[in-house]
Amino acid sequence: MLPLLVIGGVAVLGFLANAAKVSADVDPPEEKVPDPEGKDKPKNGNGNGQEPGEIPGIPYVGNARVLRVFVLDTLDKPLPNGAKDIIEKNYREAVYWVNREMHFGIRYYPYVQYFSLPYTTADIRNVVLGPHPRPPEYDGQGNKIPTNSWLFFHFITDWMKENTQWDAWGGGVIDESWLFMVRGAGGFAGGTDPQPNRPGLAIVGDAVLSAWLGDAGLEVNDAYKYVFLGDVDGREEWEIGYKGPQMSEYHRRGYTTRNAQIGSFIHEGFHAMFTPYHLGDLPEFKETGAPSNIMDNWWDYPFPANKRVNRGGVYEEPVHAIVRADARESFFV
Repeated sequence: MLPLLVIGGVAVLGFLANAAKVSADVDPPEEKVPDPEGKDKPKNGNGNGQEPGEIPGIPYVGNARVLRVFVLDTLDKPLPNGAKDIIEKNYREAVYWVNREMHFGIRYYPYVQYFSLPYTTADIRNVVLGPHPRPPEYDGQGNKIPTNSWLFFHFITDWMKENTQWDAWGGGVIDESWLFMVRGAGGFAGGTDPQPNRPGLAIVGDAVLSAWLGDAGLEVNDAYKYVFLGDVDGREEWEIGYKGPQMSEYHRRGYTTRNAQIGSFIHEGFHAMFTPYHLGDLPEFKETGAPSNIMDNWWDYPFPANKRVNRGGVYEEPVHAIVRADARESFFV
């Protein structure tokens, strides 16, 4: 039985996904100005995957359960000059927020590693979408699933195994979790927690990269093209009969700001490190909805993460509650 893979949040959206269910008439989140950029410029990798210098502000943590970040660009869309500085600035901000707001051990490697795929963005898009148009498929709980989710994870990790020192399936890195930022992956945003034989894995695509680089003026932010693309009948872009996105471009742009996509980056990293679930998956929040937290409404980043929720008289932080419930409650089986 395959471990659970969460794509995006609750619904499959964008090229494949990028969040939880959202009404088409909801107002976009406000853009907020978060936290310090750091006094020192981050050091960049050299593009061949060798470990660059540490990013100031992210302490080296050794070989504990940590998140390692890889950026993979494509033949037709290499990273522009200055992109590594911007990626590492946003990475540092995400880590700062997590360390400030979360009250249990969450660790990140102090550098980002960069590789260039021998494919075009169109090649990657075709792997993500798979054959289309095609009928929808559903999991055992009746949730729609993209048929190429696991294929795409294997496509990326197999390429890494064949062309780099990083082998997700060799059993040697079970104390890590890996997040890939992939050009051409569009709105794909998914993660699966660690298993005995491999690290936790997460992938984000152009929605994150374009939002970050566009905010810095290095390229046009076209992330709105990839997120919340479901049509009025709930079909996604690869499905037979797809009619185009129900949500307007104006509203979709609200979820593709730099801040919102830092939230998406943190959210998917948490899936890879801890759990495939969301606070809204817990039974007591099924009807009422979960309080604001990074594992549900990531697009509201930055917001206080340490608002506690009452679970049977025990007050817990949202991520605590998810991880603890994941381990102890049968409704997740």
